[in-house]
Amino acid sequence: MYTVEIIRRTDDLENKRVLIDVEYQKDGVRISSEQFKFALDVTIDQVKQRANSELKRFISAENNLSAITLGVLDLTTVPTGVQTQAELEKDEWFRDYSRLESLSKLNELGALRPALVPDLEALRTKVTDNFKKVYIADM
Repeated sequence: MYTVEIIRRTDDLENKRVLIDVEYQKDGVRISSEQFKFALDVTIDQVKQRANSELKRFISAENNLSAITLGVLDLTTVPTGVQTQAELEKDEWFRDYSRLESLSKLNELGALRPALVPDLEALRTKVTDNFKKVYIADM
């Protein structure tokens, strides 16, 4: 049986937010913990909804992972799914976003060669221009 416990609440008045740390357990064993950020007017129902949503993701992942067993793979039944244009664009955006994060960190550390800074700016522009609100759900 799964349980979710609030283990800490931090009222961050300066930044006008509340941080709530929760711990997920299965049969009394801790499986994960997470910190949620909310506005100061958060309600317990909103916290419950968020925790329940994350718990559903854990259960879904557990079910998916249980289907992956050790042994020889039968590749005769490999599904041949074709990605839609929207899926291809989303995958490309997330690759670009990940690369932008990495290069930005290198630039902040001063490890990025000056010749690459224009590439960083071009990548930043590409990520900004190609962003779609629907991508937020996958972050």
